[in-house]
Amino acid sequence: GTICSKLAFSPKCTDAKSMLDEMRTKYNIMLAGSFDELSGKVIRIGHMGENARLEHMVPALEALSATLTDLGVTLQGNLADLFLKHYREFQD
Repeated sequence: GTICSKLAFSPKCTDAKSMLDEMRTKYNIMLAGSFDELSGKVIRIGHMGENARLEHMVPALEALSATLTDLGVTLQGNLADLFLKHYREFQD
């Protein structure tokens, strides 16, 4: 399976396993995959409880941006920056 998103990055695709492996080994951040028909097609970021804190989400999204870039995905923007932009809109 491949991962593509027209919202965050170009149609160049990568697989979930490569993303999850690089996040874990290079950045010491563990994300999760999915099950059944979504296996290998979706990654999940824990966003409840302690993991939902801004100081945890921003480094995870920065690492995810770097991981996608390392795997050859051309991003339209840094995921952490995009998250913070929308986060601040909801705080106002």
